[in-house]
Amino acid sequence: MKNVLIRNGFFLFSILISINCLANNFDGFINNDKYEIYYFDIDHDGINDAVVNDLSNEEILVFLNVNGKYKYKYKSENYNFQGIYMVRKIKEEKGDDVNLSIISMFSGAGGQEKKYFLGINDNKLELVQTVTFDSSYNNDSYSLRICVINKSGKRLFIILCHAHFYKSRYGVSRPSKWMLS
Repeated sequence: MKNVLIRNGFFLFSILISINCLANNFDGFINNDKYEIYYFDIDHDGINDAVVNDLSNEEILVFLNVNGKYKYKYKSENYNFQGIYMVRKIKEEKGDDVNLSIISMFSGAGGQEKKYFLGINDNKLELVQTVTFDSSYNNDSYSLRICVINKSGKRLFIILCHAHFYKSRYGVSRPSKWMLS
């Protein structure tokens, strides 16, 4: 009985390892409409690496370019929050502690945008800073609220307001002057 359990356990372990290897094989993402691939230098070594975004927004994978081959290195957290936000763009960042940013938009009304700054620290991809942009229009007044949260938990709030609009020739209201409140 022990022998059967050990064999079954080994068999299941082998399957899990095989699935993990297949899931992290870069060639499987190329020319596949289910993924967006961004090429830029993640680790600041002068060579373009690859960032793969699963269009269902379940995961973002980072592949480093090692001797001309893309090797799986990092997997990010889920930044869509069960479909509430959609990843719009992934960009290279050249800061000391920031390697890339993920820009996501609220999938409903309201136009909220979040920008996540990620860095490589202790051989892990970690969230360094989150910036949230939230715009609203109320009683002929437009406001833009910006919230910056650092990994230390320190927050900064900025609110830009405009009370007067003018009509453009295209019928779109645009603020003519901003004030900081």
